[in-house]
Amino acid sequence: MLARFNPANQTKFCADVQRAYFGTAPRLGVVAGAFGRNIAEAWLMAQLTDLSEFAGAKDKLTAKKLEELAVMIAADYPHYKLTEFMLFFQRFKRCAYGKFYGSVDPMVITGALAQFHRERCEAYEARRREQMRTEMQAAEERTEQERLHLRRRYIARVPGAFTSEAPITFSQYRRLKLDALTDVEMAALLSDIATGNRRLTSAAEASDPSALHLTPQPSTTQR
Repeated sequence: MLARFNPANQTKFCADVQRAYFGTAPRLGVVAGAFGRNIAEAWLMAQLTDLSEFAGAKDKLTAKKLEELAVMIAADYPHYKLTEFMLFFQRFKRCAYGKFYGSVDPMVITGALAQFHRERCEAYEARRREQMRTEMQAAEERTEQERLHLRRRYIARVPGAFTSEAPITFSQYRRLKLDALTDVEMAALLSDIATGNRRLTSAAEASDPSALHLTPQPSTTQR
C-alpha cells in the first residue's frame, strides 16, 4: 500500500485536490497503528528526501534532521491522509510556500506545514458549509414535495377543496393530520360534518391554533 503512495505518484494523486483532501486514502495515524510508527515515519522520510532532492539546494537534509523532522510531523499531523501530505509536498515544489536558500531548512518545512494546515482547515470548512447548504436544500425540496402531495390528497378527498364550500379547510386537514385517515374513515367524517353530527373547532375558537380538534356536536334529542 505504501508503495502506491510513493513520491513519484504525487502529481497523479494531487491532480484532484478535493480527492486529495476528502478521498479514501489512509491517515498517517492509521498507517502507524496498522504497520508500526517506524513505517509511518519512514514513509514521511521518503517524501522529505524527495523534496530535498527536488529543491536543488547545495546542502541537503542530514540523516539526523530527516529522522527528527519525520518524527515531529508524524506526531503533529497523524490525522492527515497520505494524499494530503502529498498535496503539501507538491505545493511546496511549486513554490507555494517559498523556497530554500543554500540549504534545505527543516524549519522552513515546518513553517510551510503550518500554512498548509490553515489551507486545509479552510477547505474542510468550505466543504462543511457546502454539505449544510446541500442538506438544507434537500430538506426544503422534501418539505415542498410533501406539501404538494398533501395538497393533491386534500383536493382529491375533500369536496370543494380550497373554496368556501369546503367542509374542511386545508389548514384543518393538515393540522389535524386527517391525511392519516383511511378513505372510509374520511368519508364517514365528511358525512358526519354534513349531517351536523360533528364539527371542526375553528382556529378562532382555540387559543392555540395547533389545538384544533374534532368535537362531537351536542345531542339535540329531548328527554
